Amino acid sequence: MEKKKQESPVFYEPADELWHYYQKYLTTNLQIEFRVSKEGYATPEDAMYSYLQDSETFSDKMKALKNKQPGNIDFRQELINWYHNTHLAMISGSTVVTSSYVLYHFILPNLGLLGDKKLDWVTAKDINKLLHSLDQCCDTAKAQSYKFLNIFFKEMYLDQKIRANPMELATPYYFKSDRKEVPSYTEKELITLLVYAKETIHFFEIYLMLLGLRTGEIRGLKETDFNKAEKTIHIQRQIVRQDETIYSANGEVSVKKVGVIVKAPKTESSHRIIRVPDVTFDLLKKRKKDIRDAKKRREENGLCWDNTFATYICRSDTGKIKSESTLTSALKRICSSAKIPIVSPHDLRHITATLMFEYALSGTAQPSDEILKKVSEYLGHSSTNITFDIYMDYVQNLSRIRQVSENLIDPFNELSKQKGRIYQ
Repeated sequence: MEKKKQESPVFYEPADELWHYYQKYLTTNLQIEFRVSKEGYATPEDAMYSYLQDSETFSDKMKALKNKQPGNIDFRQELINWYHNTHLAMISGSTVVTSSYVLYHFILPNLGLLGDKKLDWVTAKDINKLLHSLDQCCDTAKAQSYKFLNIFFKEMYLDQKIRANPMELATPYYFKSDRKEVPSYTEKELITLLVYAKETIHFFEIYLMLLGLRTGEIRGLKETDFNKAEKTIHIQRQIVRQDETIYSANGEVSVKKVGVIVKAPKTESSHRIIRVPDVTFDLLKKRKKDIRDAKKRREENGLCWDNTFATYICRSDTGKIKSESTLTSALKRICSSAKIPIVSPHDLRHITATLMFEYALSGTAQPSDEILKKVSEYLGHSSTNITFDIYMDYVQNLSRIRQVSENLIDPFNELSKQKGRIYQ
């Protein structure tokens, strides 16, 4: 049967000739993962209706998880509950080690009587005293703890567990090292990067980085996420390292890499649809052919082909998902060969944001709220504040790039002011 036109998360499964959808669920260790709906549906409308119901149910479960702890408990227990029941579900890898160390080695041992206070009674003065007591720990203890508490109290305020956020009046502490500058490429350097990348097997990934996608989002893309008719990509999942966190009896924390895992996007705002240039679909067609050819070569040579992630587009010549280190190393080699400044995959995301500001601000004296909002939505930031914090310090100093070739990179079409789910 001919496959019907579909839009993720709903898809047609030829095996049973029914429509299915990707369903979010929470694992026993509080990780958000995806699975295919067990039940099939005769029409895409029925599948979409069930998907929306499931999504609403999932959101309700997440809210209930956040609010299941009894009210009026002390600050110490609120911190512990939030860390294990909510925060751990949203982080992985080295972030687990950092967050665990900050909570159990810096904050909790130094709470004293403050830990017995009710959460809503904690003041900025209490926070300042706590952070000041961390002088004896290490150089970054204050900054790390300030960052941790900032996240905690913001979520407590959003969940309406506190009437006011004490961090707004607390003395901020930042890391002493210089903040990394947003890199900037000239148009010539951008073209050079793409020319050299085109000669490698990683060209499609480099191109997608320049569209502003995170590495995990690129690794999580499937063929069905690309809509040629609408000229869009639907970003609805990410693939990240799957780690096993090991807590030893003496309080040490270590992380062991055990594979990769499909997860929901980084934030709710990261689940988005973006418009992309026509060339995207030519590159997708070539990538699908390259994967088929690689599979054929291995089978002809009697070698195994990993088909675990069939239909995913970021795959190596063995069928596995390309690792983050592979993509990072490839980009470094390309930059070195092209004799242009070496950048990381996330730097290319910064460059995209810079291009978007530059492209939209041409002839404009000041960046408008609308421009900032559209850049934030396109990049999938959870709020415009993040976009502002990361990029706006540099906007006035980044004036090198004024013209961008539409055939090379134009994912934003002058930041159209049309509102909707598809970000241009």
